[in-house]
Order: sequence, then C-alpha cells, then structure tokens
Amino acid sequence: MMTVKKLTAILAAAVLMLTACAEDSENYKDDSLVVEKKEISKIYEGYEDLQGKDFELFKMPDNIEPQSFEKVYKFKASVKYGSKDNLEQAKKICKAFFGDQYEENSFTVDNKVFENIHYRDSKGNICDYYDGFTGMSFVDRVNLQEASFEGIYKVSTDGEKVIDFGSEKSTVAEVADSARRFFNENISAYSDYHAEPQDIYLYSYGRRKIAEIIYRVEYEGVPFEEYVSPTGKSIDLGNGMTSLTFYSFVQPELDVFGKDDFSIFHSDPPYVIKSKEEVKDLISLKDACEILKNGLAEYSQYAFDDVKLMYVNLFTSENPENMMKLTDEEQREFFEKTAAVEREFTPTWAFIMNNNGSGFERKLIKVNAITGEITMDV
Repeated sequence: MMTVKKLTAILAAAVLMLTACAEDSENYKDDSLVVEKKEISKIYEGYEDLQGKDFELFKMPDNIEPQSFEKVYKFKASVKYGSKDNLEQAKKICKAFFGDQYEENSFTVDNKVFENIHYRDSKGNICDYYDGFTGMSFVDRVNLQEASFEGIYKVSTDGEKVIDFGSEKSTVAEVADSARRFFNENISAYSDYHAEPQDIYLYSYGRRKIAEIIYRVEYEGVPFEEYVSPTGKSIDLGNGMTSLTFYSFVQPELDVFGKDDFSIFHSDPPYVIKSKEEVKDLISLKDACEILKNGLAEYSQYAFDDVKLMYVNLFTSENPENMMKLTDEEQREFFEKTAAVEREFTPTWAFIMNNNGSGFERKLIKVNAITGEITMDV
C-alpha cells in the first residue's frame, strides 16, 4: 500500500509533487481513497463517462481518445549522440528538400565539436546537418518568432480541414501523410520508435504561409513528452556551472510551405534504451481522476484539453554557464558525458491544458501511473 504524506515543491512554487512511500506496491492508498491497480487492457475502462465531466476542481476534455498499446514498461535510457551514417542521413534529407535541384557532390564536412555536414549547391540551395541532429534549408528560412500564428490543427480530429498555403490548398490529412512519408523514408535514427504527426501550427509570414508539423514519438504505442517543460528550473552552482532541471522530451519537427515543399527538419537525438521492465498493472485513468480530485488544492480550477499516458522523466544536469568559453574538445566531452547519463522513464497520466491553442503555452498536471504521485507542471 502507498500512503500519501504531503505536498512538496520540487522545481518552483508552481511545481508540486504528492509523494508516495512505496513505488511498486500493488495498490494506491491515502486517508480517504484506496485504488486497486488494473491490468493494462483495462486502464481505459469507463473513459466514456469521464468525457466532459466536471470534478469541480477540474474539468475533463470533451473527447478522450484511448491509446492503443499492449505492453507498458519502466525503462532506463540515455541520449544517442554520434552516428556513423551522418553523411548518408544528410543526403537523404537534402534530396527530399531539393528534389530535382539536388546535387550529390555539394557536401563538405567539419568535426569542430561533432560531425557537421554542410550542403551548398550551384543553385544557391543551402542545408546544414548537425550531429544532434538537425537538417535545415536556409533558402526559405522563416523565423517563426516573427511570423503571425494563425491556428492549430490536430491531425487526429481535423483531417478533412483545408490548409491554404497561398500557393496550394491541402487537407490536414494530406499534409500529415506527406510528413509521415518524409520521416519514414528519410530519418533512420528513430528505428526503435514510431513517429506520428500530431499537431500542425499554421503561421503567416508576409504573403506566405508556413506549417510547423510536430511529431509524437512513441515506444510501442506510448509517447514521450513532445514539448519543452514550462517549469524548467536553473540554479547557479558557482564555479561557472548551473544546474538545470526539466522534463525530458523529444520533438521532431518539419516545417513546410506546402505538403511537399519542405523547409526545415529539426529533431532532438533519440533515446537508447539500456534496460527495461514490463509493468503489468497500472492506475487506471478513472482512478487517476479520483487521485487528482483528492490531491488538488480546494481552490483549484483547471480545464483539461487532452489526457494520455506518457513516458516521463525528470532530469537534472549540470551545465557550463558559458559554453563558448570551452574548447571544442571540452564541449565534446561535456555533451558525451551528459548524453551517457541514464534517465529513468515511468508511465504517467498527463492531463494537458493548452490555454491559448498553442503547444508553446501547454501546461500539464501528471499522475504517476505506478505510484499515484502528482506533479503540477504549470
């Protein structure tokens, strides 16, 4: 049994955890609530009754989409840095970007910190691939901070809606299909995972429209967090070092001026799973709601737009205050050391708020599906 003790701050005043004393005990228990864990196939039971339900302290989303997975794990993983096939990967991306204008012999390579590959062809096309990894075409580079946000499309529900790029009109489903094809045909580093277009953000930039496509990365049907934590906390440690705490995430992104008119691909390096343990039973979504109802402060008022099971890791790293003061070799050693640290990922119910319709302002309240621990990432 797990007994709830108190609320404790972990990052900042807005980040709270409801701690439990035994991580893997069979059931969850506090002074007024006992929750029996359910086998994986039953954790969405009763979800229909939760749709749009008002719990007074929070309101559930009107539409809940049960996820499809057969197994769930706890696992430890490190970041994948360094690859032997960078040039081949860069060639695939540049060929997809430039099509008939692509010139095979237009690459140069430098190894300043990691292997960086640069494409410059006779037609003025520019693309850079960094071992991090990022493929970018600067021909049509748009600074989205200077563009006007027009709206967001959910691939799962808005497939028939039409996006007007100015130069063409395409449905959300057509844009997503092209993005899916681009990833499957050109990006090899995520072979252990499934990447699926999830959100499409539309911006206007002068007379042009650009769509930013965010992928969801899943391991056997359960996704990682795909957006930067809003409550990342930095602490000055002295000696030129800072401590940074944040939720691990992975966010492949493809920017397009039309469904097949690619501008930028960016991604964080994927995780390499070092060890894993299958979890047979979890707190159900229905019971996670009851835990929230009991654990949130009486004055709480939240409206959730989405809820799903995710793999979550809270990670702390020590970083130089000024990376540019390090030599190339020191930078390489720092990145390799940080990447090698094993992070423990745990299945967690993520209750998501997206108050302005943009993932950049997304906020989450999480319930650990094993321990019942509540984390407020708002």
